Amino acid sequence: MNSYQSALARHVELSGGQTAAAEKLGIRQATLSRYIAGRRWPGSVMARLIDDKSGGQVPFAIWQAESLKRYGISL
Repeated sequence: MNSYQSALARHVELSGGQTAAAEKLGIRQATLSRYIAGRRWPGSVMARLIDDKSGGQVPFAIWQAESLKRYGISL
């Protein structure tokens, strides 16, 4: 599990479960589950929305760093 997935999982824990966290983030519970499991990766717009709606608990900067690694880009 990468750090973005860990941040999402922590947010779920603090929100009282996947259903509550998904409602707070404005996404389906199944989508959130796939993000946490690594079966799906959010796009940049969704990652910014998650950052905003999580109150910064799931930072866009972590998503950005993980995305660069995923696509083999080094700065």
